[in-house]
Amino acid sequence: GSTLFQTDIATRAVEEIIYEIPEVESFVTTIGQSSTFSQGTVDQKFANITINLKKDRKRTSTDVVLDLRKLVEPITTATIHVTEPTNGPPVGAAVVIKFLGDNLDDLEKSAEKAEEILKNTQGAVEVTTSAKENSAEFAITLDKTKATELGLNSTLIAQTLRGAVHGITATKIKKQDKDIDVVVKVALNEEYTSAHNTNETTIESIRGLSLPTQNGSVLLGSLITTSLEKENSVIRHEGRLRITTTQSDIAPGSTAKEVVARFK
Repeated sequence: GSTLFQTDIATRAVEEIIYEIPEVESFVTTIGQSSTFSQGTVDQKFANITINLKKDRKRTSTDVVLDLRKLVEPITTATIHVTEPTNGPPVGAAVVIKFLGDNLDDLEKSAEKAEEILKNTQGAVEVTTSAKENSAEFAITLDKTKATELGLNSTLIAQTLRGAVHGITATKIKKQDKDIDVVVKVALNEEYTSAHNTNETTIESIRGLSLPTQNGSVLLGSLITTSLEKENSVIRHEGRLRITTTQSDIAPGSTAKEVVARFK
């Protein structure tokens, strides 16, 4: 549920720490995408920092990774994973536990239980699960009978909602170098300070939107029911079955074979 702005702020806190590490030659930051060395999931809540180390250095890359993990621990505004990619093409985590089936809820529970076990398994570090990539969404259900009696339909109401939250490009201001869009939207957040946070609001404000009808205005809330549901950002398949994964990297001195044996 984090916005791109919130992710950016948390990422900058990590960047400030990286600047102080003498072995760092350079780094590239991507906001809105997970690690390019894994699935590369695109989402506002993810960020990725790829670090290049100096060739002439006293500490190994593994030493730098261990140090960086400790340095980012005080940052509580984000979940931070520090991993060391292997040589060659991206291959993902060293240990991957897969769960396949048809029921997404069962798969998610299994992956989260595996995450709990793997975190307590000697030799496993940077444990993650694909189940945590999901977020929540509000589902709005329209009472079609009431809407039809008032001369409204689902398409019109959906367009009204989209215009209220995301805005509608009403016109363009033409300039010599570029055109500037004029976007009109409802100020759902009465305490907004810029156009970007007008839609930081509550579902009650959405329900309070007024819809014009032939018999006068009617509140949207009188025509809809709302519920909070889980949103699957990505549903992966393998062999026609849905799949979730729990994965980890390996601590120095351990092997993937040892970690998998302890996990089992």
